[in-house]
Amino acid sequence: MYSDSTTTETATRAAVSAVDISKTYGEGEAAVKALCTVSIDVAPGEFLAVMGPSGSGKSTLMHLLAGLDRPTEGNVYIDGDNVTRMKDKELTLLRRKPSASSSRRSTSSPSSQLRRTSCCR
Repeated sequence: MYSDSTTTETATRAAVSAVDISKTYGEGEAAVKALCTVSIDVAPGEFLAVMGPSGSGKSTLMHLLAGLDRPTEGNVYIDGDNVTRMKDKELTLLRRKPSASSSRRSTSSPSSQLRRTSCCR
């Protein structure tokens, strides 16, 4: 759950929002941290590019934001719904319905910001 009203309001307005998400594959000495403490808000109608070198977590980030994978830590919201806590059936139903955000036009300037990252390596 969100920790303060500012974050809650942001996620409610955002088409997609991630709050302090991290993803680790494997366990123990074999663990690989693919993404570390990332927060981002994407406004309805906004386009953005995710760029970085090979192995920097771009695909992992996109899979988490789309609800195709679950973060090890943090939460992902699509149209204000916390997809991190959804069951597989709920996620399937969410993917089938048109996004409420996709039908809204953004009247504001691009506002997504990668609020915080920390290096995993």
